[in-house]
Amino acid sequence: MGGVSNSLTPPPIHRLAFRQTRLAVLAALFIGLFISGVQVTLDLLTEQNRLHQRLEEALDVVRDSAEQAAYNLDVTMAKRVAQGLLRFDFIQSVRFLDNFGSLMTHEEKTVSSGQLDWLVSLVIFDETSLSSDLFHKGETVGQIIIDLDNYRAVQDFIARSSWIILGGILRNLFLALLIATLFHHALTLPLAQLVRQLSSVDPDHPDKNQIQPPANHENDELGIISNTVSSVLRQLALAMNKQKQAEANLRTILQNMPILLEAFDDQGNIVIWNHECERVSGYSADEIVNNTNALEKLYPDPVYREKMIAQWQLRGNNYRHWRWHIRTKQNQKRVISWSNISQTCPIPGWASWSVGIDITTQVQAEADRRIMENRLQAIIDNADSAIFIRNPEGKLLLTNAQSAPLFQQSQHDTHHTIINTAFDRHHQSVLKEGKPKQTEEYIDLNDGIRIYLCNTFPLLDDQNTLFAIGTIATDITARKEIENQLRHAQKMEAIGTLSGGIAHDFNNILGIIIGYAELAELEENQNNQNLSEIIKAAGRGRDLVSQLLSFSRSADHQKEIISLTPLIKEITQFMRATLPASIVVNVDIQTEPVQIHAAPVQIHQILINLCTNASQAMADKEGLLAVRLSKTPLPTQQFQSAKELTPGEYALLEVSDTGSGIAPEHIDRIFDPFFTTKPHGHGTGLGLSVVHGIVTENSGHIGVKSQLGKGTTFTLLFPISDHTSSTKNNNEPRLNRPTPSTPTHIMLVDDETALIRTGQHFLNKAGYNVSTFTDPQEALQVFIEDPVHFNLVITDLSMPNMSGFQLAEQLRIHNPEITILLCSGHIGDADHKKMVQLGIQDSLKKPITSHELIQSVAKNLADQTRQPEHTMNPDPLHQRDS
Repeated sequence: MGGVSNSLTPPPIHRLAFRQTRLAVLAALFIGLFISGVQVTLDLLTEQNRLHQRLEEALDVVRDSAEQAAYNLDVTMAKRVAQGLLRFDFIQSVRFLDNFGSLMTHEEKTVSSGQLDWLVSLVIFDETSLSSDLFHKGETVGQIIIDLDNYRAVQDFIARSSWIILGGILRNLFLALLIATLFHHALTLPLAQLVRQLSSVDPDHPDKNQIQPPANHENDELGIISNTVSSVLRQLALAMNKQKQAEANLRTILQNMPILLEAFDDQGNIVIWNHECERVSGYSADEIVNNTNALEKLYPDPVYREKMIAQWQLRGNNYRHWRWHIRTKQNQKRVISWSNISQTCPIPGWASWSVGIDITTQVQAEADRRIMENRLQAIIDNADSAIFIRNPEGKLLLTNAQSAPLFQQSQHDTHHTIINTAFDRHHQSVLKEGKPKQTEEYIDLNDGIRIYLCNTFPLLDDQNTLFAIGTIATDITARKEIENQLRHAQKMEAIGTLSGGIAHDFNNILGIIIGYAELAELEENQNNQNLSEIIKAAGRGRDLVSQLLSFSRSADHQKEIISLTPLIKEITQFMRATLPASIVVNVDIQTEPVQIHAAPVQIHQILINLCTNASQAMADKEGLLAVRLSKTPLPTQQFQSAKELTPGEYALLEVSDTGSGIAPEHIDRIFDPFFTTKPHGHGTGLGLSVVHGIVTENSGHIGVKSQLGKGTTFTLLFPISDHTSSTKNNNEPRLNRPTPSTPTHIMLVDDETALIRTGQHFLNKAGYNVSTFTDPQEALQVFIEDPVHFNLVITDLSMPNMSGFQLAEQLRIHNPEITILLCSGHIGDADHKKMVQLGIQDSLKKPITSHELIQSVAKNLADQTRQPEHTMNPDPLHQRDS
């Protein structure tokens, strides 16, 4: 610790008498100049008044002559008057003006100028001339203007002022010297004697000196100062002795403290290095204290040392628990937690001082603990399940990354977290019973309902006391969805098996109806409206079977650009005829024709399903079935639930009724397959599921609002298409192909006799020769006998003993150039690939109308004639036939 500074050493002495004399002289000069200035100013004002008075007197002497000269316009007389006035030494010039302001004469005398111009402008006022009007018998006859000789006045003023100023300065200077001499003897000399005594005081032993009062000043202020200083020196000596003893005690305490202590002086050198610092660092105080290389010993790494010094300079003396690594004399790294105490407890002689604690063992233990915690947390965070642990009071102790969604706020409860509501009952149960518990929980998170398999278990300490409860929650939502999809797929497979089994026969029946209806229409040779309606209804039946097959087999429909307006009008007109008379059908189309990209049969099916459900909801009561069509842009506030739709313009189709409504607990399940609220045997539960599938398939959205006893409204959105409508014209003329100019022989193969008959009839009507077969093997034998006899083969796909694909394969062997058309109620993707492999040119969808049959035959025969001739395969059968 440094010693007490020599605070009694006086600074360099500047003589008080010299300063007093200097101040007195300066003050005398200033006062003398000030008084002289006042006298000069007063004299100047007096002189100016005197000049103006003399000027008035001179003017009064010549006024009569001047008025006479002005009245008579006598220039000569005016000059004599002016020259007479110039004889006055204080007049410089005289000007005469007549009554009209014209100059009669201007007389002036030469005056000295130049060096005194600045002084003239300084001391002479603006009024340096006198102007007076001249009168004759009360009337103004002219004017005389007299200018003063400013330079003459200034010269007189300077002569008088110089003596005034000089006398004042000398008088005051003498007075100042007299006062300074008196002060020197009365005060300065005694003070100098007192200062000499104070300068000789020993700072380390202030009590050994006695300050004596100056002579003749024992009882005045200087004597009191001398006695007071002597008393202060004695008290200072006592205080210094106590301080030295306190410093010695403090040094002993600091040296033996069980914590590290270091202190720095103003130059940054270490001045205190206690025994604990010596023990921890291995360096003695002699090696560190006042050693300019001490920091290099403790922090040998220059980069680390520069970083420490930079942080030290940045923080100054304001840091707490600042961890730094020192290198011991044995080259070991120790971690010291330093805290600066300088601001809270400053010590003289120490610029800063700090205490430190060796926390090397603690830091190592913390590092080991963090490693273990990180390993455990890594294991927990990489688990597929949410893991969290709570104490018995419910406070969270540990969580992993997978548990984050569980801590989001519930959509329906903003005051409690999910974990405190969904799992609290299991927490309490395990807390009470002390046994693990496994449950499935449906939790409403921000992203929807999630299903968790929860295992809740107690955690026990060494004394078998429960201290926490753990929970492992596994998200099994995807697994549940896969299970539901599997069950749904099994249901669909069952439907597919059933629908596939009946579709073939049903299509054949529809084909017979269509064929014979068209035959009847041709035979009557007129547009029979009843037969047209039969054909149209059979066509809808065909499309319905196709929809049933596609629904069960997840196949795509042939989509096209269709206009919704005529479809809605057609379907509602059809429904009016089938609905009870108590139900009013209201069609409200609020927009111009709207076009969408979809399959017409699917739109038929949607409207028929929704209208049928609405009719059943109103039963035999009076009610209103409303169908509305309009446009709406997305997104809008009204359709917030349609988040899956892209922004744009949509067709809005609404089907509403005033029926019994849907119970709230059933709203979320009405689109599930096989879900129905109807009694057993009155509904399959597939209608709305099919509608939902069609809407989704066509990039649309379906929503439902219902209120028990007041009715239900289904809202459907379809993206609007800007392309031209390609809706087929159902009134196209049939049999519009001309009779071919050359004989054409067609082979028609189908296991249904009625279809064979109607097909043969229509083809014959079109001018084609037709050979029919109900047995594919028989047809193959006939074809083998003459492979080039037939121009085209039409075959059914599903036939007993031999399928259409097998027949086509055999036909290709014997005539690779033969054109083959395939007929079937449903042709999937695999069937299309098989057709390409076998070279089948085209397909017809059962049931087939006469128009479709003849159009397809004519098209394929025309394509056949445009193809280049091919050489037949060198087959023995071909050689024989040729």
